[in-house]
Amino acid sequence: MLGISAVDERIYRHLVLHDGLTLSELTAALALGKRTTLRALEHLELNGLVRHSPETPRRYFVAPPDLAIEALILKRQESLQRARVTAQALQEAAAAGRAGGGPEQMVELIASREGERLVFEQLYIGAAHEVVTLMRLPMRVSRMEPPYDVSLLLQARERDVRFRTIVDGEYLNAPGGIGYLNAEIDAGVEAREVPHLPFKLVMADRRVAIIPLKLEQSDSHILVVRSSALLDALYALFEILWQRGAPVGLAGDAAAHQRMAGLGLDADEEALLDLLALGMNDKAIAHELSIAQRTLERRFAAILRALGARTRFQAGFLLGRLLEK
Repeated sequence: MLGISAVDERIYRHLVLHDGLTLSELTAALALGKRTTLRALEHLELNGLVRHSPETPRRYFVAPPDLAIEALILKRQESLQRARVTAQALQEAAAAGRAGGGPEQMVELIASREGERLVFEQLYIGAAHEVVTLMRLPMRVSRMEPPYDVSLLLQARERDVRFRTIVDGEYLNAPGGIGYLNAEIDAGVEAREVPHLPFKLVMADRRVAIIPLKLEQSDSHILVVRSSALLDALYALFEILWQRGAPVGLAGDAAAHQRMAGLGLDADEEALLDLLALGMNDKAIAHELSIAQRTLERRFAAILRALGARTRFQAGFLLGRLLEK
């Protein structure tokens, strides 16, 4: 319950059912120590949930639950509002301090794995408007293997935070890459693809970003970049890449799938086309679909026949014309 401990709540719930008990009766009924019970009762009284009678020994009565809980909620909301005001003041003071200091205060090195995890979580938890990412290799192995953890993303989406991500061809062809990307797309991420990305990036609300210290190391330390000309440049680069990128795959394109329905392809062959549209190579497609190379070749042959093409190049040309109609 809001603002009270598990012991407090246990005592309160018992009093709701058995109002007017003494301290001794409560300790006996709940098998709690006398001192523990007394502290809990004092805390409940302080929060307006319980009152005691004037006689000795005291008897404890609960306030009407609907009124008491509502008052507790309002008290909690006031406390949260004060915390928000304090946090904003501290943020402004920190920003002023960084603005008055040297450039080293705009960029912070995080050298521990635990520190990196906390920074990443706080970036997602604190996002209010938008999170943008550049995803390329190398990636941490844990992020590329199912089950994919997108819990922080889903929590942010519940707050209507927009997510945009850009991936490159090398990432999509890596084992597990498309699986993780599809998990993000299913969670509401907008995704585009470019041939190559210069580095990895996560940025929230154009106020803070995370980039790797060393581009080619999956376990590289990270740099936290705060509001500055450097951060503005990183965001501008993202927007340029976003404008140049192509939407990822056909999975979310209902019109494209409707036009392909006339080809008479089965579900497995349509899944293969989705992955081809991502620019994935044969090895990556076979891994993603968990099929052998010969099975992949048979499905390719079926697609060529459906399109009336003799080569993959001709099939790509004919498919492009079909989807543009």
